[in-house]
Amino acid sequence: MAELVEASPAPVAVAALCRRWGYPVRVEQWLEMADEALERLGFLPSEDGEDDPEGPPGPRWASGRRPRPPDTG
Repeated sequence: MAELVEASPAPVAVAALCRRWGYPVRVEQWLEMADEALERLGFLPSEDGEDDPEGPPGPRWASGRRPRPPDTG
C-alpha cells in the first residue's frame, strides 16, 4: 500500500484506496478533506494566507510529560 501511495499521483492513489476499502470514489472530496486536516495540523499553510504565529503544533507531550504506557494488567 505504501508503494502505491508513494509511486502514484494523489488522485490515482485515493481512488485505488477507496475501491480497496469500499469507500465512495469521490477523489476531490477526499483530497480536500486531507488538505484541510494537514492545514489544521500545521503541515500546510492556511489558504487565507495568514501565518500561524505559534507555528505547527508540537508532540502531545510537549509539556515535558510523556503519556502513560498502557496498563497491561
